Amino acid sequence: MFYSLFKRAEESVDNAIASVLSRVLIAIPFIVAAGFATASLANYLHSIMEPAPANFVMALVFGVLGLIAALVVWARSPPSTASAEEREAESAGGGAELPHDPVVGPIDREILVNTLSAVGPTALPVIARVVLRNLPLVVAVAVAGFVVSRAASDTQSPSLQPGE
Repeated sequence: MFYSLFKRAEESVDNAIASVLSRVLIAIPFIVAAGFATASLANYLHSIMEPAPANFVMALVFGVLGLIAALVVWARSPPSTASAEEREAESAGGGAELPHDPVVGPIDREILVNTLSAVGPTALPVIARVVLRNLPLVVAVAVAGFVVSRAASDTQSPSLQPGE
């Protein structure tokens, strides 16, 4: 009964991973080519003008490319499904929470729980070995995350000026 469910889940995960890996493998040469093109353009600009203006031109080129990419992502994003009334209530600050779709649906949650409960006892010792083998790195990452999160929360809180 659950075998077909696990088999379908495994096949869909395998297909998703294969799709992502193939896209990454296709993108790698283009990323390397873009790096060489950037270096070539920077060398050319440094040969015809001073370094400061050349670097400014490079910054402008990447700024324009970033704006184009942002516009493409914005244009390809799906339109909001909220009605005009909901948008007006949200902009007016009515304080009412808008209903939202859960990230993981009930069927996906069931598949995830079943998969984790089946794989968990097998994967737990392997994960424990990897974490224990790299314990100093794990601790360093945890400390860095703690420090960064504390620094971010400190900058968000209003600071008192002397004499207040």
